[in-house]
Amino acid sequence: MKGVLGHIPHAGGASHDTALPAVHAWVAARCTLPGVIAHGSARQGGVRPAVPGSGDAPGA
Repeated sequence: MKGVLGHIPHAGGASHDTALPAVHAWVAARCTLPGVIAHGSARQGGVRPAVPGSGDAPGA
């Protein structure tokens, strides 16, 4: 059965799924945070700050 958009199956129900998608905001933050911290380090002359762990997403 085709979804609401016709070419994407079940497109209308995706926002109602309880499972997290493979790439979600938590994963994006995990990938982005070290770069943000590295930028701050570079601006401070190359100090070596700790990169905090973000752990797993709530409900993962």
